[in-house]
Amino acid sequence: MSGPLQSSLNGLFGGSQTYWNGQYFEEQFNQLSLCFVPRVNLSVGGNIRIEDVVDFANTRPGKSRRFGAFISYQWGRRLQINVNHTLQEFEVSDPLLYWLFGHRY
Repeated sequence: MSGPLQSSLNGLFGGSQTYWNGQYFEEQFNQLSLCFVPRVNLSVGGNIRIEDVVDFANTRPGKSRRFGAFISYQWGRRLQINVNHTLQEFEVSDPLLYWLFGHRY
């Protein structure tokens, strides 16, 4: 979908099945992306993705949430600066995923 300020909103929704270590895992994914151009040389946007994933190390289902943002600036004809950041959280039914240097993660 397109809107003012050359904005766009996109969605991606679906499911799949993953086979791992003798088991099938049903996975569902949902993603929304938003982008807009407030100035001719500036683009700003972000996305959210929530999905079922497989913890391959422990052969169990998990949930992943990703939040991302970006800024892109075109300076002249030959220089473009891009800044991206993504935060991802991975959750399983047992809250302890692994231990590292005596800290619980």
